[in-house]
Amino acid sequence: MIAVSADVVGRYFLAAPIGWVLELTEYILLYTPFLGMAWLVRRAGGHVRIDVLVTALPPRTQMKLNLAVAAAAALACAAAAYYAGLTTWDHYVRRVETYGIYPIQKWTLLIVIAAGFAFTAVEFVRKAFEHFGALQTGSDGSDPAG
Repeated sequence: MIAVSADVVGRYFLAAPIGWVLELTEYILLYTPFLGMAWLVRRAGGHVRIDVLVTALPPRTQMKLNLAVAAAAALACAAAAYYAGLTTWDHYVRRVETYGIYPIQKWTLLIVIAAGFAFTAVEFVRKAFEHFGALQTGSDGSDPAG
């Protein structure tokens, strides 16, 4: 925030913008969601969810639906991680660089996508096992700790 503010002041009032600020903020905007999404899945109880239809279902049906959603999300994230990993490796081997004032190796940006999806897939697998265990024990799957 400070760097962007300094860049704005430099650009519009001093005619001396800071060239690397825009590129750095773009990279941060890429890294932030991909580094945080696995944590968000783990803490999904605190995330905004629209579950009007799900809460109207019987508890056992809710558990089955939650299991199916977690398994499907794990598969989707694993597939995305796989293809992001392939793309990252391809860019690494070919030494592809970004376009901009200060070009960097593009794989350094893409690797966070592969890692973020991989960690998120692991979290969804963990959630699926939790739901499966709840189905086996007959508990309602609620977590009083959040």
